Amino acid sequence: MYELLMSKKIHLTFMRSWHAGVLRRALFGPVSGQCPGSFIQEHPNVEVTLTEVAAAVPIMNVAQARGEI
Repeated sequence: MYELLMSKKIHLTFMRSWHAGVLRRALFGPVSGQCPGSFIQEHPNVEVTLTEVAAAVPIMNVAQARGEI
């Protein structure tokens, strides 16, 4: 994980419908060791690519993903 976070740029690709849950937790959930992918929220240069299949699954709003509501 250290090597990933020290990189100049991170490019994530989500291609399948079940990736939407991973995307939601990594990008919008709390930053914690329970979801190691969430540490990418602290990286200054992250690019995300979604296929239509992955994007078609509704993603909760940020407040829901963080458990605020």
